[in-house]
Amino acid sequence: MVPVRGIAKMSNETWFTNERIRYIINIGIFILAIIPLVYPFNLPLKIGRTTEMYYNTVEDLNPDELVIFYFAEGTAQWGEMGPPGIAQLQQLVNKGVNIIVVCGTVESPGLFDANLKPAIDWKDYVYGEDWLNIGYYPGGESFITSLATEPQSAFVVDTDGTSLDSLTLWADYQTGEDIVLIIGNEPSSGITFMRQFQVKWNTPIVWAAPSAVYTSSLSYLESDQLKGLLNSLRGGAELEKLINKPGRGLSAMDALSAIHVWVILLTIAGNIQYLRGRMK
Repeated sequence: MVPVRGIAKMSNETWFTNERIRYIINIGIFILAIIPLVYPFNLPLKIGRTTEMYYNTVEDLNPDELVIFYFAEGTAQWGEMGPPGIAQLQQLVNKGVNIIVVCGTVESPGLFDANLKPAIDWKDYVYGEDWLNIGYYPGGESFITSLATEPQSAFVVDTDGTSLDSLTLWADYQTGEDIVLIIGNEPSSGITFMRQFQVKWNTPIVWAAPSAVYTSSLSYLESDQLKGLLNSLRGGAELEKLINKPGRGLSAMDALSAIHVWVILLTIAGNIQYLRGRMK
C-alpha cells in the first residue's frame, strides 16, 4: 500500500508551485521595467489637457524674453521629477528665451549641475549672456520676495561664486516686472510665487508637480493662477513627446504600461485557474 500512496502523490504534483509562481511574477516585472529603459516601446501616449496648456503657454514666448526657471527638487524626488525638469528646460532653450535658473533647496544646485544641465541641448546658448544660474539662497519665501522686488541688491554671486554684475544677462533683471513667465518644478503648487510675483506683477506661472500635489494644484489652474500644469512623470513624458525629444519620461511610461499589461494578464490567468478549480 505504501508504493501506491507514493504514486498517487506524485501524479497530483504540479510544476506551478506557489514559490515558482512568485518567481515568475517578479522576474516578469523586472524584465518589463528594464527593457523599455534600454529599448523604448514607443507606446501611444495621450496628451492631457493640463500638459497641452503648459506647452502652449511656453510656445507663446518670444525669443530673448526673460523667464525664471525655478528648480526645487531633492535627490528623493529626482526619479519622479527629473525627467519633467529636463523637458521643461529644453523647451525654453528651443524657444530661444533668456533664462535665469533659481534653485530652491540645498540639494538642487548639485542635482542641476550633475543631472539636469548635461541632459540639455544648449544649442548656441552662452552662459552669462543667454542664461545664468544664481543657485540656492536660504530664506524660504523671503528669498522669493527678494527675487521679485530687489534682485540686484539681494543677490551678489551665481551658483559658482561668480559676481552677478559681471554677467551681461543679470543687468536685464531689475524687478519681477522684467519676468514674462515663471516655470517651476517643485513639490508644491507654486503658491509662494503667486503671492510674491503674481500679486505684484501679474506674472504668468506654469508648474510641474508630483502626483501627490497635482490634484490639489488643479484649483489654481481653474482660477487662472496657473497657465499650465505637468502631472509628475506622466506630464514630463507628455511634454517630451510634444517637444519631440524622447527621454527617460517616455521610457518610464512604456515600462509602467508594460507592467500594467502584465498585471492584467496575471489577473486573467488567476481567474481562469480559479474557475477551473471550481468546475472540478
